[in-house]
Amino acid sequence: MSESSNIIHEDAMQWTEASQGKFRYRRKSFTRALGARMLGFSLYEVPPGASAFPSHFHCANEEALYVLEGEGTLRLGDKEIALRKGHFVTLPPGAGNAHRLVNSSDKPLKYICRSSTYVFRRRCYRTSSSTPIRTR
Repeated sequence: MSESSNIIHEDAMQWTEASQGKFRYRRKSFTRALGARMLGFSLYEVPPGASAFPSHFHCANEEALYVLEGEGTLRLGDKEIALRKGHFVTLPPGAGNAHRLVNSSDKPLKYICRSSTYVFRRRCYRTSSSTPIRTR
């Protein structure tokens, strides 16, 4: 049986890698591979002690994370929340939902990130409470 152009298996995809200081990850973007435009769905693998991204929030898009393997610490606003295999998290847009997921274990952290992809695609970063917000 042949697959449709809107179906892909993870084994058919290559990992893409990004690394900048303490921000490192491997990623398989299912939706990018299939040309989807209205949603995002990616598999991330983050090494011990690293994060995929700095603390940020989304101005219009909503994200959801599902932990497949490993353990991490979700920094959500002023809170730190321990996550492990089986945890599901929703991250609504807005500054009050600034977040960063850190691999706090000694094994890779593997999770799925699902997001809406509205045309207004800005991530807002804050390096500390005293620095201005940077968007991109």
